[in-house]
Amino acid sequence: MSGKFSISGAVRNAYAFVGKEWRYLLRFSLFPIGLNLLTNVFVFSQQESISLPFSIIWNLPACAATAWFVFIEVRLLLLGEKITALPEDPAYLESRKRSMTLCITMFLLLYMTTMAIMGFQMWSRAQSSDIMDVVSMGALFLLGVGLWAVRFAPAPILAAVDQPIKPYLEKVHGAGISFRLLGMYMLAILPIILFFMVLRSIVMPDVELTKLTLEVVLLDAPLAVSIWCVLGAACSYALKEILGTTGGRKDVRP
Repeated sequence: MSGKFSISGAVRNAYAFVGKEWRYLLRFSLFPIGLNLLTNVFVFSQQESISLPFSIIWNLPACAATAWFVFIEVRLLLLGEKITALPEDPAYLESRKRSMTLCITMFLLLYMTTMAIMGFQMWSRAQSSDIMDVVSMGALFLLGVGLWAVRFAPAPILAAVDQPIKPYLEKVHGAGISFRLLGMYMLAILPIILFFMVLRSIVMPDVELTKLTLEVVLLDAPLAVSIWCVLGAACSYALKEILGTTGGRKDVRP
């Protein structure tokens, strides 16, 4: 099967990696968590007047910070690189800077595309019955496009280690890779979601699960970064299995 990889193996290895490197990862996760906290509090305070498009725009800096964190994590996992011990090689540092820019850019593009599809789905539900058939067809079409485009989700990971996307696309065909990636994402985030649900029930026992409060908004920041931390590692292990090695024009640690 084209693009086949072990879903459980990728998730298991991701949690093992995060558990091993948690001190290093925690240190550099504080910046995106802090920026996500500030953004969430601001958007929450303006929820009566701010629209979805402006909410997405306000979230772009926090999203870029999260992408930077994923970049650092992926470089550690695939290249053995630590930001505290970078080589004093101008060519290497220039290549690294280029990879970081491309990784963050692709991450932001995927984020905006996902938000656009979700926004259209929400808008379509609020339309009158007169145009519902056309809107529903458009919503279904975008949903199909979104499912097909899931295969491009590893693009920021590939960019982070200067790996061209063409070899990856040549190995993945059909809808199978999209559903396998979705399955991996769901399996990877399930323990984190359950942990934060238990934590929320302890910290906020009287707050309904569906009610949006400031406490819930504050809890969302570490939740989001934790999810991307595990997803970044899981996706890296999946790519290593699909491609055999993931390092592009550099040698990688097996």
